[in-house]
Amino acid sequence: MSKYSRKYCLSLAFFIASGIIQAAEFPSMVPMPRETNVSGNNVILQQDKARIIVCTEHPIVRSGLSLLQKAITDLGCAALPEESAQEEDAPGGWRILLGTADAKPLVEEGAAELTPDEIQGYAIDVRPKADGGGVVLLAGHDPEGAMYACVTFARMLSAAEGNLLVLPAQVRDWPDFKLRVLDSEMELLNWMQNITDKDEQKSRRAVETAKRFIREQVVAYKINVVDLGFKTFGRYSNEAILDALDSGGYNWVREITDYGHAHGVKFSYIFWTGVAPIKGNENNPRYNNLMQLAGYYHTWGDDELLQERYSKLARAFAHFGYDIIFAHHPDTVNENWPNRSAHDRERFGDDRAAADANLIQQYSTAIKKGIPGAVVYAIVHPYSPAYLKRSNYYHEFFPRLGKLMPKDVGIMLREGTREEYEILGRYYENRPIACYHEIFHAIIDQGKIAGVDRAYISEQPRFAKTFFFPHPQSCYYNIWANDRSVIRLLKAWYSWNVNAPGGENSFSKKYGLTLFDQMGANLPESVLRPVLRELYGEVHLAEFLEYWRQPLKPMWVGMPEIIMQASVQRINEWNLSEISLPDPVGEVSRQIEAGIRAVAAMDRVLADDTLAPQARKDAQDLRKYALVFKFLGPPQLLYAKAYQQLKNNDIANILPMVETGKDELINAGTKLKAENVNGVRFESCGIANGKRVGVHWDNSLIDTLFLPRFEKLEEIVKKGTAGSERAVPNDVQENLNSRVLCATLLKEGEAVNLDGIVDEEAWARTPAAETFIAIGKTRRGEVVFPEAQTSVRFLYNDQGLYAAFRCIEPGTDDMLAGAARRDDFAIFNDDEIELFFLPAPESSVRAHMVFNIGGQKLDMMPEKQPDGTIINIVRWNPEWSVKIAVDHMTAWTAEVFIPWNAFQDEHFAILKDTPKVGTTWKVMVGRSRRQLEYSGVVWSTSFHDTDRYPTLIFK
Repeated sequence: MSKYSRKYCLSLAFFIASGIIQAAEFPSMVPMPRETNVSGNNVILQQDKARIIVCTEHPIVRSGLSLLQKAITDLGCAALPEESAQEEDAPGGWRILLGTADAKPLVEEGAAELTPDEIQGYAIDVRPKADGGGVVLLAGHDPEGAMYACVTFARMLSAAEGNLLVLPAQVRDWPDFKLRVLDSEMELLNWMQNITDKDEQKSRRAVETAKRFIREQVVAYKINVVDLGFKTFGRYSNEAILDALDSGGYNWVREITDYGHAHGVKFSYIFWTGVAPIKGNENNPRYNNLMQLAGYYHTWGDDELLQERYSKLARAFAHFGYDIIFAHHPDTVNENWPNRSAHDRERFGDDRAAADANLIQQYSTAIKKGIPGAVVYAIVHPYSPAYLKRSNYYHEFFPRLGKLMPKDVGIMLREGTREEYEILGRYYENRPIACYHEIFHAIIDQGKIAGVDRAYISEQPRFAKTFFFPHPQSCYYNIWANDRSVIRLLKAWYSWNVNAPGGENSFSKKYGLTLFDQMGANLPESVLRPVLRELYGEVHLAEFLEYWRQPLKPMWVGMPEIIMQASVQRINEWNLSEISLPDPVGEVSRQIEAGIRAVAAMDRVLADDTLAPQARKDAQDLRKYALVFKFLGPPQLLYAKAYQQLKNNDIANILPMVETGKDELINAGTKLKAENVNGVRFESCGIANGKRVGVHWDNSLIDTLFLPRFEKLEEIVKKGTAGSERAVPNDVQENLNSRVLCATLLKEGEAVNLDGIVDEEAWARTPAAETFIAIGKTRRGEVVFPEAQTSVRFLYNDQGLYAAFRCIEPGTDDMLAGAARRDDFAIFNDDEIELFFLPAPESSVRAHMVFNIGGQKLDMMPEKQPDGTIINIVRWNPEWSVKIAVDHMTAWTAEVFIPWNAFQDEHFAILKDTPKVGTTWKVMVGRSRRQLEYSGVVWSTSFHDTDRYPTLIFK
């Protein structure tokens, strides 16, 4: 017996006697391999007789080897010798065969029969021999599979007493989604924040940190696509990557993508299909008459412009190392498809499927020419499967597009039901489908994003099966996966194996509401426990598990009344009428209890003086997050109760609750400040000072956001204790809603000097509609007068129609006029007046004319579709005039002139003759005070409710 053999036997006896070698289970990891079998106990891998034999020479295989060797040295053991298959000496010791299953040495060991016939699939087989040696097969279906075999095998190794131990086990594994996208652009940018610094040392450190991120956060969890979008190049615009290409800079991007490619990672980019930015090209004749949207000119059919644009984009994608391209089409459901250019209209008629197919052909040809092997997905609007339920039109549009578009281009869709995905899969002829699963949603309050409903964890990744259709280019695109986050690992797990424990294919839109997503409570422990072990280690795993079982939902404790309103809106929009809403008071109570339990769990963790630094930091951050629920919850519970009583018109006890709530808020702010909670990630929870607050908790929010809400409640109650001061009596409401507006004929020789000052005698003798009503109802269900009233008058002659407005406005210094040009939809954020005309009441054709305090205009023709959506044709651009005058801190006035030919051109050819005495139209007049308050000449829930439009009679 050799000296080494005697040493091995003694060591083995020691391990057995000391209990170090035990009956083993397969190690927990994320994502867990599909098929595992442990055939014995850990055995010593004799390092001086062990070697890794590289059977397949490929950069990705070499990268897998590098990761494996690093794992070995991290265990405190020496890296193993490496040989090529051609260099291998006589068998003996431990032989670790690494490569693709078709490599000769692996074929001879039977690896081909073990390895799954799946892209990125792999097999591991550890075969100890009686002489202390053995064979390990690390066989991949392809180089990526071989690399993933290395990643998994590294987790099967351990060390004791300076010896490397290996678990004798067999593994077969493969991913369901072949493309698993991690939207980590912002994280990589955080790593790269110093990249433009002239200090080369800082730049180098930033690049190396980004590479480490790819190794430790991407490859380690078998994610294989990273999205690096617009902001990688400095700003949110297609032009960013083109400018970067022209600059000759941003070499660090290519360094990162090259490194990722060597590790089997691809890089994706989403671009808008517009052909040129509007800014800077307003006078360029090449873009005359093209549709304008989101700052870009768009066309479906000008192939020369399309090819020029997409060829340059393709050069940029190729230069910076992109592999997967998502092309986002213009939103054609709303105001845009009807506004296509005359050229597009002539070429495609009304066949939007043919137009979209041509657009796809143009960019896919350019991209695949510039990047051989590129994967291209079309984000065709509408990309929500929910549209299938809106109209039969979409059951015709989708199949036709599926027949016309190139066969090698995939489709990206938003989340939907399994049934919807199966229908669209057939319609798109079983093309690859990329699911853009946006786990959380914006909360809209009065037309503004009040907050973003997302948290640290969600149960939704388990519904990945809903969106999975086997295809080599099937793709799961998920967003908001933060560094060291539970949600990232859950997404990685379920996109790898859609049948992982708890996996479901019964996704319903209701899970997009914070009401029904139970965070970690519904996740099986067999998934959640390994995920938490990955992040926090084995020690105190029970406490971390208890923490993540709590339903901590920032939006519920932050803005319960808006959550309920937004949820009702979504439920109606998504036809989820069978869903019963929870009690807001009960939900806020749950948040308080969850916060208390979560804080207690982290207190137990932090009491451990031996806690590792990273685990301590994680526990401290989680505790701070839970403290917001614990301290903010009680005053918010009072707010929820007061709001509920206000809604039920039970105001007797509201004021005492409001006073107590304000005191508790101030106390909560003091406690949060003492706990140094400022800066903890909490997500958006409302609008303060007209702006949506950020994603990190700021102690000033107590004063700027939460106290004002109590004060507003207090104001409403005080005004309403003797009946709401602005409530519209029923008889007055009925009278106003049935009123008829009048347009008075100008006398011969009489004229209006259009200067915005309503001082002509003619205005005085035409009746005014002086009392507007607030749109919608208050929280108490009342119809009320607006805080600032408006009046309108009409005159006419044989040239056209005149209108005059007086808008009471005590805050003229705060008025907004942000619309930068004609037909700029930003006008709806401004102080503005909206006019709707139905010149032929029997027809549905109507005009929508808007002007703001700055005199900027928007004009379009709204058309209601069979599915209830409104299409706005903005190509209608009649000549009309607006003049504004402002009475400082009192009111603003306006005079408008609309010539009759505005309603007689090709887009609006329904007015055959100019109105005569006795002619009747239908009109609506509405006002928005910078979105703070909406009011109309009659009461309605929407300016688009044409049934409520009053009559305008010409006298």
